[in-house]
Amino acid sequence: MTLKVPALKLETVITAKDLAKPVQVSSTYHEQLHLLCLYAVHTDNPVIEDGKVINLKAMQEQLYIDPKCFEMGRFAVVVPAASFMEQLRSKLKERGLAGAGRLVKYYDDEVFSGEFAFAEIEFSKQKRFSYQREWRLRVRSNIVTTGPITIDIGTLPAGTFKLPATKFGCLNEMRFVPNLPG
Repeated sequence: MTLKVPALKLETVITAKDLAKPVQVSSTYHEQLHLLCLYAVHTDNPVIEDGKVINLKAMQEQLYIDPKCFEMGRFAVVVPAASFMEQLRSKLKERGLAGAGRLVKYYDDEVFSGEFAFAEIEFSKQKRFSYQREWRLRVRSNIVTTGPITIDIGTLPAGTFKLPATKFGCLNEMRFVPNLPG
């Protein structure tokens, strides 16, 4: 890597032998982005036959919430994703804000060497954070600010509830009960 500072007439070459750890470079473009990070309870490819979940054990493992997540705050707010995202999209459009949302992809920073596609940078995170199972919303505002922006989406959808973090672990005790006659 060659670093140049033309105004000071400085130039230096840094080789792999000069580095103690991997180097990370970022762009100032990302300083004008606003991120909303949420835990996403989701499963990948549930297998259902005749109305029954075939891969039940895998599904339960995917829905398991790491107890470290219960330490992120005093409360959790559980929101039905589809209706929340519909309200959010509508308000972003109404305000003329460009937004994109998706699940975060986790990469192994111990072996990764390369670069991310420009549009994927803010949706990539080191694997040590994979327990957070994030869904992120990226909003680019025309207003340059170091503070947060507020998007009033109105009343939260039906089915939303607040739960103390100390009680949130009950979601890991989910049991599937068969339909019983009567």
